[in-house]
Amino acid sequence: MPGFEEVKFYLQGLWLMILGNPAGVTRLDTSPRGSLRSFWAILWCLPPILLSWISTRMAFIAAMPPGTEAGGLFFFRLALSEFFGWIVPVLLAGVLLAIAGFGDRFNGVVAATNWLSIPFAYANGFLILLILLVPGLPGLIAFLWLILVSMFLISLERIYRMLCGGNTPLIVALVLMQIVPVLFLSDWINGFLGVAVP
Repeated sequence: MPGFEEVKFYLQGLWLMILGNPAGVTRLDTSPRGSLRSFWAILWCLPPILLSWISTRMAFIAAMPPGTEAGGLFFFRLALSEFFGWIVPVLLAGVLLAIAGFGDRFNGVVAATNWLSIPFAYANGFLILLILLVPGLPGLIAFLWLILVSMFLISLERIYRMLCGGNTPLIVALVLMQIVPVLFLSDWINGFLGVAVP
């Protein structure tokens, strides 16, 4: 598992790319091995992911009849949903890049997307924590979440532009592919697995 210094090195590279500095690309391991190792980002994101699952369980229990149980199986199903949320956008991005003739950029896109998920996962975890600790701020939390999503999309756009050049249609499609399928797929999978909050 990559240590803190290595992850920080990658995140610094992503920050440079967001700022439009090509030097950031050299800090990112865009080899096939680097692409595979970037999936360690899932473990780095585990604390905010677990917090999200706990929040989902609390909302699920509150919405269900008294006596409803949501134990280990419930969390296993949430893990399955999380897994598909990570993998499906990667597969779709691979197909899109191959069709567009940019298949050689796939490893870079995967590595960048995975490592970028870390700071935004913790920012999202902070908002979830606010919801749990200060439940009377739904409007403010929704506004902050909208800002967070906007920052994520802008960051992806700038990073993908650095990796794929000036191919705007491809960049827009890649950005949308990282969020739109997840939104629809998450609702469907959660409903199918029985973990959707009514």
